[in-house]
Parts: sequence; C-alpha cells; structure tokens
Amino acid sequence: MTETLTHILPGRHLDLFIKKATAAVQDDPFSTLLILPTSNLVREVRRRLLDDGISFIQSTVTTLGGYADAVVDTHAGGKIRITNHEKELIISVLLQSRDYPLLAPKRKPGSGIAKELRILFDVLQEKKIDYPESLGLLQSQKSDQIGSVYSAYTRYLSEEQLLDEQTNIEWATKQIDADGGPRSVFIYGLYEPFAIEKDLILALKRSARCFEYAIPYLPESKCFADDGSWLQIKSIETIPTDTLPPLARFFDDQNPTTIRITAYRDPLDELRGIADEIHTLIDEGTAPGDITLVFPAIADAVHLTEEIFSEYGIPYSTSTGRTINSAPIIRSLLLVLTVPVLGYQRDDLLALLKSPYFRYSWDQSGELHHLDGAKVDSLSRRSGVTKGRSDWHDRITRQIQARKADCETLSEERRIYRMREIEEDFAILTGIESLFEILETLTSDQTLTDHLRRYRSLLTTLTLPVIQKSGDQDLVEDEDRALLAFTRILDRLELSARIIPERKITAATFLSLLKTVGSKTRIPTERTRHAVQVLGIREITHLRTPHLFIAHLTEGTIPNLSTRLPLSTNLETKMLGTRTGPEILREERYYFLAALASAEETISLSYPKTDGEKVLLRSGFLRDLPEYENEKRSYKNSRLARAEAAGSLLEEGDYAGAYSLLPQDLDLEMAAHRITIEEYHRSGIPSSPYDGILEDDEAILTSLHERFGDEAVYSASSLERYASCPFAFFARNVLSLEPLPEIDLDLTSLERGNLIHRIAYRFFRERSDRTIREENLQAAIREIRSICSLELDLYARNNPVWTVEGERLLGSDEIGVGVLEEFLRYEMKLNTSPFVPAHFECSFGLPLTGDGDPASIRDPIVIPLDDESAIRLSGRIDRIDTTEDGRFCVIDYKTGNSPGYRDITKGRALQLPLYIRAVELGMGLIGAGGAYYTVKKGEVKCQAVIRDAAVEDYFKTFSRSTGGGDRPLPEIISESLGWVRGYLDGIRDGRFQTVADEKDCSEYCSYKTVCRFNKQRLFEEETE
Repeated sequence: MTETLTHILPGRHLDLFIKKATAAVQDDPFSTLLILPTSNLVREVRRRLLDDGISFIQSTVTTLGGYADAVVDTHAGGKIRITNHEKELIISVLLQSRDYPLLAPKRKPGSGIAKELRILFDVLQEKKIDYPESLGLLQSQKSDQIGSVYSAYTRYLSEEQLLDEQTNIEWATKQIDADGGPRSVFIYGLYEPFAIEKDLILALKRSARCFEYAIPYLPESKCFADDGSWLQIKSIETIPTDTLPPLARFFDDQNPTTIRITAYRDPLDELRGIADEIHTLIDEGTAPGDITLVFPAIADAVHLTEEIFSEYGIPYSTSTGRTINSAPIIRSLLLVLTVPVLGYQRDDLLALLKSPYFRYSWDQSGELHHLDGAKVDSLSRRSGVTKGRSDWHDRITRQIQARKADCETLSEERRIYRMREIEEDFAILTGIESLFEILETLTSDQTLTDHLRRYRSLLTTLTLPVIQKSGDQDLVEDEDRALLAFTRILDRLELSARIIPERKITAATFLSLLKTVGSKTRIPTERTRHAVQVLGIREITHLRTPHLFIAHLTEGTIPNLSTRLPLSTNLETKMLGTRTGPEILREERYYFLAALASAEETISLSYPKTDGEKVLLRSGFLRDLPEYENEKRSYKNSRLARAEAAGSLLEEGDYAGAYSLLPQDLDLEMAAHRITIEEYHRSGIPSSPYDGILEDDEAILTSLHERFGDEAVYSASSLERYASCPFAFFARNVLSLEPLPEIDLDLTSLERGNLIHRIAYRFFRERSDRTIREENLQAAIREIRSICSLELDLYARNNPVWTVEGERLLGSDEIGVGVLEEFLRYEMKLNTSPFVPAHFECSFGLPLTGDGDPASIRDPIVIPLDDESAIRLSGRIDRIDTTEDGRFCVIDYKTGNSPGYRDITKGRALQLPLYIRAVELGMGLIGAGGAYYTVKKGEVKCQAVIRDAAVEDYFKTFSRSTGGGDRPLPEIISESLGWVRGYLDGIRDGRFQTVADEKDCSEYCSYKTVCRFNKQRLFEEETE
C-alpha cells in the first residue's frame, strides 16, 4: 500500500494530480476515485479528461458528498436521501407534534424556526457534537427542548429509512468500512474537512491500496491550520520556500503591494466599470473564456450582472442563476395561490390578471368572455375596492347601482352609452366572481399531497401558464428553464409528502412552502467555457484564469465573521466547540487567497463606496493596498454610451461614424429624425405637431371645427383646462383619455367636494327657513349632521381613516367642533348681509332631474362674445344668493385651494365670471359678484373674489379678495369673455401646446405621465 500526503498552495500541482489519477483510471477504471473540493472543479477536470480522449465513469471524478451519494444510491437499497428543504419540513412537523413552548408556542412554529434548527442540526452532525450534554452547566430549558427535537429528528430518520446530507456521509463511511472502497484514491484540495468528512476520508484510506492526499497548507501562514497530520501518513511532500509565488504570503508580513483596488461610486458604477474593462480586453483579442469575474456573495450580484453585461453585449456564464421566484412566469403561477390565500386583495388580483402568463375566460349565456386586467383595474378604482372578496362584490354592485340612478340625468344619447358601460361593468363583476369560485377551491386545509394535486389540477384546468412561443427566443428559453425548475419543485414536494408525517396544513402554509423552496431554487443556466465566467469566491478555488476581477469587496461581505450558531448564545457556541472567530477569519482569508492564486496574468480588485443609501467600507483584507478612485461616469463600451456618441455624430452630420456605432438593423434616417424631434422641434417656441401645434393639417382642423364649432357646448371647467394647459385639454377633451382614478382609503378631493355639495344642497333644499339664526342653530346642526350621516353611509367604508373623515365633518369630543357646525356658524355671520340663499345646484344645458332646482333649464346658455360670435355654455351652479333689489351672488363650494382675483384677470379661472353672465341671461337678474366658499376643517369662509364696485357694501360680512371690488363687474366679465374667445380660437385652430415652463405644470396633473415635461419619459444625464 502506498500513502502520500502533499502540501500544496491553492491550484498548484493539479495537473500532476490529474495525470496520476488518469493513469490509475486507465489501469483500473472501476476502482479509482478522484475527489475534488467543488463541483466547479469537478466539471473542469471532467472536461479536460474528455478533451484528452480519456473515458471514465462519472462517479470516478466527484466531490466528497457526491461520492457518498453514489455509495448510498448503489448499496443503500430502501434508503431515501432528503434535501435541506425536506429536512426543514420534517422539523416543522415535529414541532407541531408535541409541546415545545420555547420553540413553537401552542405548537405553531414561527417563521424561520425550522430553518434555524436545521442549520444548528447540520453543525451538530458535522462536528459530531453530543447535544445538549456538551453545554455542561449552560444547559437550560431551551437547550433541553432543542435536544428533544434533535433526538426526535434523528429517530424519525432512522425509523423512516431517510438520509440527510450528514447521515448520508455517515452511512457511506460505514459501508466502506464494511465492504471496502476504491483501490486507488486521490483527494485534492479539501480545506479543513468536518469531523464526519474526516471519518469518510479515513475509511477510504483504510480500504485503498494507493492513497494520495493533497492538502492546502503553508507553515507559518494566517490562512492554514490543517497540515493533514490526522491522516497519519508518514510520506509528506512539502512546498519548497524558495519557490513560493509572491501572493502566497498575501496575509503575512511579506504582503505584496503590486495589486491595487479601485473604488467606485456604487455597485452599478462598479459593474459598469468592470464591464468596460472586460469589453476592452475582448476587443484587444482576449477570449471571453479567459476572463473571470468573482463575487464574495454571488447570489446578491446575479441580477445586476445580468443587466450590465447585457447592456455591454458581454457573453457570460454562471453557475448561479436567478431564483425561480424572480421569474415573472413563476410569480404568475404563485399568484394563482396568493390571491385566494391572502383574501383576494386588489393588488394581487390585478397583478395576476395583468400577467401575460395568465388568461381567464368564462361562459356567460353561451358566450365566452375574457376577464381583462386593465378593465378590472379601472372598475375597481371607480368602485373604491380596497379589501377582499366581499369588498369586490359590494362596492362594484353599489357603483353599478349608482350609475344606473345617474342615467336619468343624462341625455338620451349619453344614457344609451352609459347603459352599455353598466352592462360591461356587470359582466366584469360576473367574471371576477366566477374566477373567485374556482380559486376558492385552493383555500381549504388539506394534506400536502392534496394541496399539490388540487393546485396542479387547477393550473391544468385553466391552461396555465399561457406561453407565447414566438418573440424573443432567449426569453422563451428562460421561461422554459424556469417552468421546468418549478415543475421539478412540485415533483419533489410530492415525493416529500411521502416521507413526512401526513397531516393537514393550511393553504397559507402550502404557499409559504412553495415560496420558501422557490427562493432557494435557482433557474439552471447554460454553462459554456467560451464566455466570461461569473463565479462565487469559493467556486474559483483551484481553478486558473488569465484575467481575474473580484468585485464588491466591502467590509461585512468579506470577511463575513458571523460565528454564533442559530438559537445559541456566544457562550453556548464557544462551549459546543464549533468554529471560533479566528477560525472563521482564517477560512475567509484562505478562500480570498485561493481566488487571488487563480489569476495567471492580471488581477483587478474593486469595491463600491455606497450601496445607494449608506456608506460602505472596503474590506479589511485590502487595508494595505493602494486605492485608485474611478472618476469615469460614462463608459465608452456600453450600448447607451455608443448610442449617445452616435447621436453626437448625427448632430455633426457624420452619418458613417454614427452608423458604425449603432446596431446594424437600426434605421439611421429614423434615428436622426427622432433626434431632430427632441433637439429641434421640442425646443423654443412651440411650432410643430411634435409640440401639439396641428394648425397645418386640414383634416384635423376640419374635425376640430365640427366638434368644437359654434354648435358645441362647453363647460367652464373644460375652458379652464385649456387655459391651464392646452395639451391637457387635447388629451381629455379631444382624445378622450381618462386617467385611472386613484385608490384612496380616504375621500379623494373630488369625492370630498361632491359630498359637501350634496350635504349643503339637501340641507337648504329641505328647509323652508334658509337663514341660520341663534335660535334655530342647534336644530340646524342636528339636521345637517343627520344628512351627513346618511350621505357617509352611501360610501360603506369602514377603516380608521374613514372614521377620522366622519369625525372631521361631524365633530367629536376628541377633535371638537366639526366642519359642518363651523359652516352653519359662518352662515349665521352672513345673515347680516342682504344676500339670502335662493337656488341650489341650479343647472343649465344639462338634463333636468325630479329633485333639481326649479330655476334649472335644459338648454345651454348662449353667451355673446365681443366679435359677435357666441359660446354655448352648460354647467351647474352650487348656490345662488339673491337680494331683494334683484341682485345676486354666485357661490362655488371648495374643499381645497381656491383661485384668486389674479387668476380671474389672467384668464385662468373662468367659472365665476361665466356663471354670473349665464344667470344674468337665464334669470334676468343683475350680477353683484362671485364667491368661493371654502369648507374644510379650521378654515370656513366665503370669499367674494369679484364684486361690482357699485355694491361693494353688500359684501362687508364676506371675506374679500384684494382688488376684486375695484372695477365694475361687467368689465371683469367682458375681460374673461375675451380670454374665452382666444381659447376657442386655439381649440378650433389646433393649438394644443404644453405650458411654456415646467414650473407652471400642476404637481397633480392627471396627464403628467404622458406629457413631454414628465421627468421619467426620457433618461437624461444630469449636467449639474
């Protein structure tokens, strides 16, 4: 028997070891074993052997765990190997089987407890620790309960013939001791194996005729402690000190300073900088496969790497794909279960319906209907849906009933159109409830087997997921890989259900299980050695690469010095004899050194200075290295940078140069045209269709004159919309684009305004005495509160925000006097003026209703303009107060901010002047003024914004705006009509430009997402 122990540095002597193992394989192919430390290295060595034309059995070249798996699969018969997920499942079930009050109160394991116990059990098994006895005097009720679960777990494995990763190794060790193992064993590069791993290695040594063990070790180094003496091999080959490469002493006194580290602004900047350098290497002739990018925590960097490397067109290969939960197709499948489990929440249902992987159709009266996510979104917003299943039915039903009631106020044409909308809303509600009935079948408590069966059956019934095989082929392949991984999870869980105690679990537990397993399962990636290799820092160990980049070298990421075991104090951890802080630090140093040792030509180290929110420190491993701060903010090799450069060349007229930088399938003329639109047509004074100036298109002008000509009926709000922003008028009134209503637990500003209007209208309409005096104040307060309560009940909302809204209106002991009482007390103050409330919700140009104001008229008011033309106006006036001498004041209720006198004189606020003229023409009264009546908590006032100078005294009890009573009222109205004339010309002549200055844009504009001033529309680099 020959035994040899060789001390090596990471990656050294691998070729020699492979050569020896190859010779043994050729001589004795069925009894030779080469064990390597990582699956990545296994893959590389297998590739080398195949490239050299050497035939071998797959299990000949493997990891230590992989060899144990092969032994169990060959000899264990009825034994079943379980995964870590299944181990946690078993632990979770055991926690529910008896009382463990400190671990699972009331037999309900908390989130994450099974995982923490699994990690603790892993360490206890790997280190062969006798728990809880090893704690000595530190034993407690908690450790006793953990020990009880641990004993129950190991007993369950034995009874059910199950093997986890650790008992798998133990079983393989016993098998080799009983029946022998391979005759030739070569073990390379294992770093400080655990106790149970050492047992397996020693068993292999005992049974082998030829045993060679290469161990990473260098005397007097901060990276190594295990010299292999536990193997008790006399023949030891050590490393000659005069042949040590400089990096071997990186962490020792002879730390080389030839390497430097680059500091970047943030992770995005860092990845772009690295991608730029990699792109340059490839352009200079370096094969992509000769470049490796390493991360200390690769799982956290996969998404950003994918994004940036795609931007730079860099081919890459990684063993760490994205988690399947991050794949949109899998998120859609999980939503099928999430929607019913979480109670049909609005956002969840809309996410499901809007997913391209989901489609639901239902049969209604023999006709197949499709449930459209966008339509459901719009309907839910209009109905104010915020909660679960009953909320969908109650609110949509109430909204449909309210719209039906409103139909009687509409013209015949609009009534027909509205009824069609109501029918569609009802059909959507039917579809929603049909889908709910199907999804509800997933919500009952069942065994894991039954949950899986029903879930898979429902996916089959609904033909999910919906997959488009056309389009981006890379995307289709990604979806196929993700779906295959998810299917394997379901298959594996079905097997898991057979090995855990059969008991019913909730649908929420089943969903949590699916998400947990999905978060730990990664989508398989297509590996190729001809692309840039993106690896974790432990995967690079013993490999070789000409060009090495190591990124994200921040403190806390490397070294990661977490030493405490789950569910254990630091003192308990120390007593158990698991890894100490110095031991973990040594291991972290080793893997960093091994990564450095893999580089053959160049090494580039880097770290981000911030994560976008907080400052990051560079790793303590790099404290002695000189730092270079990257100053670049635009990288020449990115697609975005090339596009910017091409744009500059196009602007200069260098079409050939621009063409060389752009994708070959891009229409250069179209690109130049688009740049011209942004750089020329959308700058300076609006003058082109790209700025909303449509005056040169005869067909458009003809259509505008037909729709908005002399016979068109306008409202004051539509004219004010044009005055504020012609583009907003174009979007709303010409294109009929309606923004989605906001979902709000509270009242929206529009709803709050309508509520105040209705309360005030009902209060004054139902009273014969419309003046408020001290003697009837309390009765009036009771009356208006009663009306308010009835109106609030129509919204059927029940949440803390809504409670506050009611208190704000009605008042309470906590907040004092409510808004409505403040309103009535202010009305008492207005009684001293000659004005008396006379008309409420008085309309013109709108359909008449049975409970409308008697003075309302069906036809629009025709208001003459100065050029002998006229405008036909419709509207509804909140309130008209009159005097005994035939004067009147138009009052408009406001629950938010009100326009001022300057807004009227500048043509931005037209409502009061137009309504005053409409009343004069319709009722034959003489206008005295117009006022905005603000009704909100802490501010109730009626401000007369415009007043006829001749009757200024009428408004003494009003709040009065400065300047509003200095001029005759007819003069102010005439001025406003002049603005109207200009707006009509602009509308009919197709002038729909945006405002001249972005500062004039309203922060609450409904069309900001489609406006040229929307900051999210174009991604522009900040120049300041």
